[in-house]
Parts: sequence; structure tokens; C-alpha cells
Amino acid sequence: MRKKVSLFYPFLGFLIFTVGSILIAPIIFGILNPEARLNWWWKFSLLGFFLALLYSAKFLIPVEKLPINNLTKPPQSRLEFLKQIAVGKQILLVSVLILPALVILTLFSNIPLIQTIICFPGMIIVALTVCTWNTAVNLSPTLRQRGWKFILKAILILSLFLVLYIFTEMAIPGPLWGTVVEKLIFLILFSAILFLLTVKESYRGVRLDWAGENHSSS
Repeated sequence: MRKKVSLFYPFLGFLIFTVGSILIAPIIFGILNPEARLNWWWKFSLLGFFLALLYSAKFLIPVEKLPINNLTKPPQSRLEFLKQIAVGKQILLVSVLILPALVILTLFSNIPLIQTIICFPGMIIVALTVCTWNTAVNLSPTLRQRGWKFILKAILILSLFLVLYIFTEMAIPGPLWGTVVEKLIFLILFSAILFLLTVKESYRGVRLDWAGENHSSS
């Protein structure tokens, strides 16, 4: 007989984030300065986004229930690794939690809807990154002990990307800079680089631990 899937935690999470966005929206709406209002919208949106990630990891799809725990051998590719840690399902659950709340927060705070459209693709890629890293750290003792080395490496690479981006913007002036399209491209490229780095390091760490090896021996 098939087990019934409980909808309690998904519904509770959806309710919490929706009601939270309705309560916070008037606070943002009351800020008269448009720039300050947008700044606070970003802060509350990012806070809600990361709370949704934590809620999903804790109550909707905890690490101990992931398919990778039932494998008898390590994943043979990065794609299989992402499939076995159910990244797609995690992102779907986070989106269900945060997207309605984000739209409500935008509309009720008198923020242009285009801001939500701009930030959401970047947020999804960040969600992919955080879900992958959080899961890998819970699966891999090596990453728990030496993850800080990867974080430093990621900061260095992303800093170089940022410098290159600023240099390109200064060296090649044009109508693109400062537009919605430019912000969208920047967010997607920046978060995509971070995601690819995270997948590479996470997959490597999990395979080494599975094989009983250590990063220092690689």
C-alpha cells in the first residue's frame, strides 16, 4: 500500500511566508524614499529566500531522506550527483514557498514587478548552489572539515569576475549598462559561476569520502 504524502509542512510553510510578506509589505510601503524602499525590499526578499531554503532543508526534504542515501556506489557524474541529492525537487519546493510571497511583497510595497522578474532567476541559481553545498556538507566529513578552503577559492574567483565585469563596463561604454538586461545578465553569470564551482567541489568531496580517500591525498 502506498504511503500518503503529508501536505502539512508544505502548506504551513506556504502560509507562513505568504502571511509574513503581507505583514512586512506595509512597512516597506511606508518608506517614502524610492531608493531606500527598494533597498529594504531587497533585504526582506533575501531574508525570506534563505529562510525558505532552511525551512525546505529541515522540514520538506531533509538530508536523511535523499535518494543518495540508498545508493550502493558513488554517483558516476555531476549530473547524477545532482539528481541523487534531489536538487530539482528542493528548488521546486523553495519556489513554491517564496515566489507567491515575493510577488505579494512586491505588489503591496509599491515596488516595480520587474524587480521580482530580475532577481528571481539569480535567486534560483543561488538556491541550486546553497542546496547543493548544504547537502554535500551533510554527506561529506571532508567538506565539513575543509570547506573553508573552497569558500576562499570561490571568493577569489568571484572577485576576479567582479573586477573583470567592472573593467568591461568602464572600457566599453554603451546603452546596455545600468539597464534591466544588464542587471539580469550580471546576476545570472555571477550566480552561475558560483553554482558550477560548488557542484565541482561538492561532487569531488562526496566521491573521495565514499572511496575512503582524503583531499590531501588527491
